Amino acid sequence: MLSDETRQGLHSLNWSVTDLVPGGPALEVKPQPGKSVDANALRELAAAAPDQLTYLGLDNQELPAEALLQVAEFKHLNRLRLNGTAVDSTVLRSLTGLQHLESLNLYNTKVGDEVFNYLTQMPALRRVYLWQTAVTPAAVAAYAEAHPQVMVDTGATLQPAEQDAKK
Repeated sequence: MLSDETRQGLHSLNWSVTDLVPGGPALEVKPQPGKSVDANALRELAAAAPDQLTYLGLDNQELPAEALLQVAEFKHLNRLRLNGTAVDSTVLRSLTGLQHLESLNLYNTKVGDEVFNYLTQMPALRRVYLWQTAVTPAAVAAYAEAHPQVMVDTGATLQPAEQDAKK
């Protein structure tokens, strides 16, 4: 459980910290509405709550990929929102150590088909959001067929790869 002093320190760095269960250890953390966080704020968050973070939202934060590598330090992450960030293959590789990650949002990022090499290494993954990325329908279909337990949302209805080939 985070102390009031730690919460205030994170708040001063533009973080919004919410208990998922009142008085419980699990936290949802995201930037305060209308504010942004920087690499230092992410470092401070990792130092303050490495084991408590369950949900982390970094939507549209202008953090360099090197800063995003710190996300891998949150070993209990269940949901991660990286939409609109500079996520790249190095960041994706670092996320494969997140053994509890069930939901990953990569909407509006520059990831391509290489993302599936990393998603296959995330055993708890159940949902991945890939709208407005460079993934191809064929790669999505192949991954979805091999991993039926994972819902892949590309914002479009996809046909099986065989039907695409006939067109």
